[in-house]
Amino acid sequence: MSRRRVWDLVLFVFVVVAVAGGVVADRTRTRVLLQTDAITAKSNGDVTWNLTSTVDGDNLAKALDVLDNHGIKPHELYIRISSGGGPLFEAVRVANMMGRFRQTHAYVSGAAASAAFLIFMASDHRQMGPNTILMWHSIQVPMSVTLSKNAEEFLKRYQNILNAQLMRMACENKEAFNIPFRSDKETWLTVDEARSMCLLTE
Repeated sequence: MSRRRVWDLVLFVFVVVAVAGGVVADRTRTRVLLQTDAITAKSNGDVTWNLTSTVDGDNLAKALDVLDNHGIKPHELYIRISSGGGPLFEAVRVANMMGRFRQTHAYVSGAAASAAFLIFMASDHRQMGPNTILMWHSIQVPMSVTLSKNAEEFLKRYQNILNAQLMRMACENKEAFNIPFRSDKETWLTVDEARSMCLLTE
């Protein structure tokens, strides 16, 4: 083979490798598709959510809509929690949306209380920062509100279901989550207490 043909072949291989490398780099390059103070969604399917107020799933729903509109499957969800809670069924809505992700990670930076605690416990990976707390209590209905018999029975059953799920997740002191409906009982947990009950994964 002549020297010229050798150099032509080397140049051809170089061009092919360069083009292929560019395609791979383009596919792996991560772009920000949505960014607000509360939530960020990226082109690799990862979402980061700062839950620092009353539990509301609208931000997470917006991020999922953005991914859907780009034809991207949800990948990893990272939630940073410092919330006193919110409506129970808003937490249920969030937990259902969390199920669309391959993995979910929750980190408590302040408190994860009430509905925010349910979101924390619905995560695959759970971590608490120093001096942070968890709190669980009875489903809140103002004592001034008169429930119908059916509503009362439904909420009692729902309280029992939630309690049972939390009790299954705890490896000790399970009775801390056996909280009757419309009771004043609350369970507050420090980092060490949550860890001893196997509620943390890291």
